Amino acid sequence: KYEEAATQFQDIISKNPSGEIQAKAYHNLGNSLLKTQKYKEAIDAYKNALKKSPGDEESKYNLAYAKAKMMQEQQKQNNKDQNNKDKKDKDNKNKQNQENKDKKDEQKNKDKKDTKDKQNQDNQNQDDKKEEKGNQKPDPEKISKEDAQRILDALNNREKDLQKKGAKKEGAKINIEKNW
Repeated sequence: KYEEAATQFQDIISKNPSGEIQAKAYHNLGNSLLKTQKYKEAIDAYKNALKKSPGDEESKYNLAYAKAKMMQEQQKQNNKDQNNKDKKDKDNKNKQNQENKDKKDEQKNKDKKDTKDKQNQDNQNQDDKKEEKGNQKPDPEKISKEDAQRILDALNNREKDLQKKGAKKEGAKINIEKNW
């Protein structure tokens, strides 16, 4: 019940004008505040105890301890704030990257659609011209037999060349003499 104790010590300080009793009450108030992790108030209480009793070694030690604990707490808070800031920065970057990616994807899709529309329009124009001439339109996915045969011949010739090169590159025979 450190908070109750702190209240009692404050009452003792206000009711007793004696310097030594106030010094002890301030010291104990500082201890209570230190246990409740109210470091700033504890430091003030220890300073007041030292004003009333400058030679009190325990108050000096506790004052130094409270200051060290407050510094640790501030460092933890600074690290936590820095981590939160870094996380927010990272989240913002990820969000911006996602937005940029979405915009790029949207632009690509638009470009693809525009390209397809243009190709369709070009194909339609070509179809219209062919129909005007009275020609039947050839299917663009079909190729003539002659073109297909030329492509196959070229691939076969290439395959034969690769096989000849592979056959020429046999390893040289090496006589291995045993060195006993």
